[in-house]
Amino acid sequence: FLNPRLWAIQYPLWRRMRAEGLPLDGFTVAAGVPSLETAREVVESLHAAGIRHIAFKPGSVDTILQVVQIARACPAVPIILQWTGGRGGGHHSFEDLYQPMLETYSAIRQVPNIVLVIG
Repeated sequence: FLNPRLWAIQYPLWRRMRAEGLPLDGFTVAAGVPSLETAREVVESLHAAGIRHIAFKPGSVDTILQVVQIARACPAVPIILQWTGGRGGGHHSFEDLYQPMLETYSAIRQVPNIVLVIG
């Protein structure tokens, strides 16, 4: 998501490929979490195209909470929250692996359509 030029190419292409029947089941938004308005459009359009799982890779406590808001705004779509943390091998964050999860776990678990992946 960080590179607007690539996003402008890849996002519509992904929807078109799925609409043409390619067996694409999931889509990951990495390198940034879009605003709630943009994320809703992304989630809803991908889901309408037949993509069943949409994942986000937040890089901080604030962006984890953004993903929680996105999931609340799109209750019919499974939202995968992928957390690696910078110290856990993730390259999009300088955050610790566990502390952000300790701070946000309760908020995450209150949203039934979030699937949490920690690695």
